[in-house]
Amino acid sequence: MTVRDGNVLDGASNPATVELIERSQILGLRALTLVDGIRVGDQASPRRGFSVEFAQHREYVPGDDLRHIDWRAYARSERLTIKEYRQETNFTAHLVADISGSMRYSETGSAKSTMAKLLALVTARLASAQGDATALWQASGANHLVDPCIVPAGSRSGSLFALVNRLVGLETDPAKETPESKSALAKALGSLASRPLRRGMVVVFSDLLEDWDALIAPMRQLRARGHDLVVTHILHGDEMELPFKGEVRFDDLESPTKVLARPHQLRDRYRKEIASWRARIESDLQAIRADYVLVRAESDPSESWLGMLAHRMARRKTSGGA
Repeated sequence: MTVRDGNVLDGASNPATVELIERSQILGLRALTLVDGIRVGDQASPRRGFSVEFAQHREYVPGDDLRHIDWRAYARSERLTIKEYRQETNFTAHLVADISGSMRYSETGSAKSTMAKLLALVTARLASAQGDATALWQASGANHLVDPCIVPAGSRSGSLFALVNRLVGLETDPAKETPESKSALAKALGSLASRPLRRGMVVVFSDLLEDWDALIAPMRQLRARGHDLVVTHILHGDEMELPFKGEVRFDDLESPTKVLARPHQLRDRYRKEIASWRARIESDLQAIRADYVLVRAESDPSESWLGMLAHRMARRKTSGGA
């Protein structure tokens, strides 16, 4: 799949998009942490109940259902205890799409913003198919966190169409870019972390071209609040490899800054800096037990995206999940 324009968001007519959605649904996007939902579903909830996953024993009190008495434990201790199970619940997938100026880069016609929209669509379709709710948040220079387009759990297709229309319309207006644009995502995540949301999943789609210390701080807050976190790092190959020749003028997409340079003179050092930056991002996210996946804007995302989903599914099975 080559992601070049908005037609990838039309899943009904784009075979590659349909295939990516279908293959993603086979793997699923189950929460790896305890989540809070509205109704019974497929995710582990911190609420105690009488469902399928054993949680703990507690002492029997008058009024408890006798069916949940652990008679084997009674035979050993002559004390009545109740088996409690962890309730299964649905979750809300909070999709945070970075559409700041740097996401417009598309030297080969494959904009990072288009890839972000595609993967946000795939995630929304995946969550909807699982019976989970979706909230699409927009992080941009003009508005650090725009109120979300919400697809309720178990909703009909009309709500999902509204989310797709919102995705199609996500564009950065260069005229509204401000010096604060470079911290749009950090501010958006900080605002999200401060909201009294039920524990769920937060999936970020961004090039992460902001101050990393400012970005990792709200990510730590989200994890501390119990949210599962997936960071989808979208970069263009040009940004990773600096393949240009001769004298090149580089224009900052989020400020009036322009720089003349000879890429061949600094390519080796540049690539080392990019590798070091990415290594730090991966290390910091691993430390807070968040998932990280690198997706190249000009390439087929299937291998990296499906690899991340497969890795999560394997971890869930290892931990005893379905």
